[in-house]
Amino acid sequence: RRAVPFRGPALRDPALGRSLLRYGGWVTVSSIVGPLMSSFDRLLIGGISGSQAVTYYGVPQGLAARFLMIPSALSGTLFPRFAASDGPRRAELAGLSVRVLACAMTPAIVVALFLVEPFLSVWIGRDFATKATLAAQIILVGVWANGLALVAHSSLQAGNRPDVVAKVHLVELPAYL
Repeated sequence: RRAVPFRGPALRDPALGRSLLRYGGWVTVSSIVGPLMSSFDRLLIGGISGSQAVTYYGVPQGLAARFLMIPSALSGTLFPRFAASDGPRRAELAGLSVRVLACAMTPAIVVALFLVEPFLSVWIGRDFATKATLAAQIILVGVWANGLALVAHSSLQAGNRPDVVAKVHLVELPAYL
């Protein structure tokens, strides 16, 4: 109760309330559209090509998603720093973070692009690897781009611009589908 008082002048400020609702509303849009894009694809693939095709897509997607652990951790860690920084400093920090992240992710993704087929062959089998490798390689490239974009996502939200992130998600949704 001391840290977050539930009464007082802050809760009676209509402008603050509108600002918080606007921010929360845009974050909610992103929080709904993002997971839709990451799960609706499997539903469409299953509906169009059958459940076996979902496996050839889902397994590589699950593997590739592991590459997002570092960008997710970094963007979450940077959020308070972004929020405390002014616009130019936030942009400078975001640019540096993307460069460092690119230096870490790019070699890992390039190696994964070449090793995904032999890995899948050993792990699951040659037939599976033959059918899933192209999907895995495409997904890996997408994960690389998405990993770098997570820093910008965090920077925009910390800079009080969650609307930009949500609008980009809304524009991406039809193209993604």
